[in-house]
Amino acid sequence: MYGYDGTLPVAVVTNAVHSKASGRNQVIYDSFESGANILKSAHAKSGEYVLNGSYSVELKNLKPGRYIVSYWRLPRTSAAPAAWQYVESSMDIGPDTPPFTLPTSSAYVYDELRILPVGAQMTTCAYTPGVGKISETDVNGTTTYYDYNKFGLLKTVRDDDGTVVKRFIYDNYTSNL
Repeated sequence: MYGYDGTLPVAVVTNAVHSKASGRNQVIYDSFESGANILKSAHAKSGEYVLNGSYSVELKNLKPGRYIVSYWRLPRTSAAPAAWQYVESSMDIGPDTPPFTLPTSSAYVYDELRILPVGAQMTTCAYTPGVGKISETDVNGTTTYYDYNKFGLLKTVRDDDGTVVKRFIYDNYTSNL
């Protein structure tokens, strides 16, 4: 699947079909990097934005079957930074299934919505266009983060907890990288 106006790959899906043809598609994915009700957040699960409001998606064009719906939610709190919570449920989807709607709540922001048939897997990526990949979330929901210096060179790689696992130092004439 491609995003960023069709210029960058945002998801790789196995054991499912992503198609624009009605009745064949088995994949819905939204990273909330664009669209309505998004908010730029330094604490996004993936990418730079989170959903900050209502969201609904039609399911009637999906191929009928049993699906797993998953997403991440982050409690809004004034205390220490909260942890992302993984939410997963299953549902049978047919031609008369109503739209899926994320629970509207002022208590949470959301990220990484995936609706896939049972047995399918997805890896997703988010980017800063013109710079590079800023996050990758694997099939288990574990996210790796990539940070760049002011020249667009990879500076650090962080794990799901934000711990630096790799640091890059470039040999140059200035130490202000």
